Amino acid sequence: MPVPPGYLRTQLTVNESFRNLGLWNTWIGNTTSWEDCNHTTCHLKLPQSGIDDPVVASQLGYTGYDEEYMDPSQLQSGAYGLNITAAPKPVSAPSGTQNYRAVSGSLNSHGKFNLTYGTNGCVYVQALARFPGFSGAWGGLWFLGSKTGDEADLIESGYTGHGPADDVMASNWHSGGAAQAFYDTGINLTSGYNIYGIQFCNGKSITMFFTPGSGGPPVQVAYYNQSIPLGETWNMLIDLQVANANTSAWHTVWNGLTSGTMNVELLQVFTPGAPTPPAITAKARASPPNGTAPLRVAFNGTTSGGTPPFAWTWHFGDGSAPEYSENPIHNYTALGVYRVTLAVGDIRGTVAKTTINVSVVPYLFPLRANLTALPQNLTFGRTALIEPAATGGALPYTYTWTTSYTWCTASGRNLSCTPTAPGKYLFEDLVADSAGELVVGRTNLTVAYPAAPPPTLSLTLSPASVTPTVPVKVAALLSGGLAPVNIAWATSYPWCSPVLGSHNLTCQPPQPGRFLFEASATDEEGRVAIAFANLTVTPPTGGPLALQLFLSPTPATVDQSFELVAEVQGGLPPYSIAWTVSYSWCSPAGTNLSCLASVAGTYPFQAEVSDASSAYVYAEINVTIVSATSTGSSNSGAQGAFTSFLLLLAVAGISLLAGIGIAAFFWRRKHEPEEGPGPQSPGSTVPFDPSAGAGMSAPPFAPQGEVPPWPETLLPGPPLPPSPPMG
Repeated sequence: MPVPPGYLRTQLTVNESFRNLGLWNTWIGNTTSWEDCNHTTCHLKLPQSGIDDPVVASQLGYTGYDEEYMDPSQLQSGAYGLNITAAPKPVSAPSGTQNYRAVSGSLNSHGKFNLTYGTNGCVYVQALARFPGFSGAWGGLWFLGSKTGDEADLIESGYTGHGPADDVMASNWHSGGAAQAFYDTGINLTSGYNIYGIQFCNGKSITMFFTPGSGGPPVQVAYYNQSIPLGETWNMLIDLQVANANTSAWHTVWNGLTSGTMNVELLQVFTPGAPTPPAITAKARASPPNGTAPLRVAFNGTTSGGTPPFAWTWHFGDGSAPEYSENPIHNYTALGVYRVTLAVGDIRGTVAKTTINVSVVPYLFPLRANLTALPQNLTFGRTALIEPAATGGALPYTYTWTTSYTWCTASGRNLSCTPTAPGKYLFEDLVADSAGELVVGRTNLTVAYPAAPPPTLSLTLSPASVTPTVPVKVAALLSGGLAPVNIAWATSYPWCSPVLGSHNLTCQPPQPGRFLFEASATDEEGRVAIAFANLTVTPPTGGPLALQLFLSPTPATVDQSFELVAEVQGGLPPYSIAWTVSYSWCSPAGTNLSCLASVAGTYPFQAEVSDASSAYVYAEINVTIVSATSTGSSNSGAQGAFTSFLLLLAVAGISLLAGIGIAAFFWRRKHEPEEGPGPQSPGSTVPFDPSAGAGMSAPPFAPQGEVPPWPETLLPGPPLPPSPPMG
């Protein structure tokens, strides 16, 4: 047979094949003695009848027979193992004559099978057997404990309630009560050999297994979480029983039993020795571990490992006699730190020791005073209890009041106080312990009128708008809150001063602008109110904010510096001026721009201004930059006009002279003889020479209607906003 899971071949202590053995007094292994129940010690007969079959005795009306496993055996050992036979036998009784009766067969250890194999040891018993193929038979492994009522068996049940009768196994555990389970193996148990196993784990459990003869791992049939008494010996049987139940589901056929045989080829017993226990360890605990004298301490000892039973020895470190119980109690009467030792020994003589300390002190914790006002916040007109207490130090305590009030009276060590006015009151007491330590306890009692509303705060300006140097009163108006209420100015100015006897301010702003005032009010309960106010100071002479842009000098000329001037009027200073359209060849000059252009053209400029009241305006100007020659032509325009005037006069004079000359000519022609024409006669014309003006330069300005090119240095910018309306 295969070795059961969890066991080793070396742990096989019994291996019996029952071949060619004489079964009359055969010893198998070291712990089990087998005998044929035909031996006289195996008989257990009823004194009234001598009938040794309990089933038949019960059915025939006899009483007093309570064991059914000791029938005379029908055994035969052959070349292939053990044959156990149950056969019919006639019997007669007072209740009537039965034509047939059944006689069981069993191989019995007579109580010499011992399950004591160590605290954690287990025993596994398995048999290779073929159950009989006839009705009314129970064949299997049976175990009867030395403790009355203990029984474990794994049998072929013949019970039809859970499957075919020849396929179903029944497992049983009896110990003052029956526990039974059924398992359908799915195969005919009478058709061949199968393996039946029971594992006993001392003090833990009983588990039953079935392994098909065709192979495969063991299948758990049943598990009983039962504690088997240590040292209990067992009567182990390989048995063929006649079913003794009358339930219709059992296929017992009374008086109809024919002979049947159960074949057992092999029996094996695996008994692993008890494992070596781990080393013994000990732990000790004291409760409490420290305290004031007299101190009563409960000790608790625990151990792990080792082999029981254990011996306990306590030494308490104060010279007293040792204690030998597991959980002793000891009293300490003197101050000190005591080293307590616990020694634990097991049955093998191994000893483990551990130590702990117990401290007996004058007091456990420093002296502390706890002074309490109940309630801490009191409504005016009611009474509060001021209660002193202390912790730590050395008992007893004494209390002395160092502060009190006429409206308080003593009540034991407490004070009963009914304040005569709202407010916050401090109480103190002095606590002394028996060791001479002194501490002071303190608490506050807050008394307020009933249902005080939360504080509210507002700021008023009188007047709300002024011009510079005009005085202004800033008043803080408070309502609600639990007195006293503190008013604090979060913002103020050097030209403001507090008004004596109030929370107000008197202010004299030196310049225009908008000024924020903020104040807060906090009452006795910590509730806060905040208020704001804005003061507007306008210039002495007002007017709307305006911005004008000027060019200086004019006109602007290429490669000559010029300046764009921003002039602000009206509004509320101070002002903020920004040029929103400008160029890389311009740089700030205060609030103005200083520019030097290298390319002629017309360039737009834009600036904006805002004042202290956040008013905003902007202005634009287009600056035309001309070249130096154009500037010269332009400057000579007046001279040209004057020259033209002189030319006009000259022309007029010439015309007058010409008229005189023509008149003289005609007069001469009339009065002088005519001459022939010459190469340069007065009537000839001189052709126009286009090259006559070749040395003249082109006009230094663009033709009418032609726009000068934009300079490449013009900075990109957002489109200009529309001009604001005037006024």
